[in-house]
Amino acid sequence: MKHPTNGRGLGGLPRPALTSEQTRGRAAQTHCTAPRRSPINYRPAARRRWPEAQWVDGEGRWALLARCYSLGISLHPTLIAAEEWKRLIDAVGCAPLCLGPSRHRIVDLEGDQ
Repeated sequence: MKHPTNGRGLGGLPRPALTSEQTRGRAAQTHCTAPRRSPINYRPAARRRWPEAQWVDGEGRWALLARCYSLGISLHPTLIAAEEWKRLIDAVGCAPLCLGPSRHRIVDLEGDQ
C-alpha cells in the first residue's frame, strides 16, 4: 500500500528538489556505522552468579546485595542509584530482622568475578 501522498510532499504538493550538497548531508545523517547494541538484561547474570538468591529485582549492572538471613538482590542502572538505596537500607534496614550495614554491599556485574 502506497503512502497517501503518493511520493509528494504534505498536502499533495511536489517536494522541493534537493541540491547535491543537501543530498550528501542527508546520506551522512541517515547512515550510521556504529554497531547496534541491544540493552543488556542483567537478571540472568545475577541469578547465575548468586543462585542462592531468594529474589532479584530491578534493572542495571549494579547489584545491591543484602545477605541478612537470605540473599536479596536489587539491580540499579547507575552506581549512584545503588549507593542511594544502600544508604537507605543501611539506615532503616533491609528486612525486619536486618543484621546491619556490614551485610549489604554493591557489586558491578560487568566487573571481575
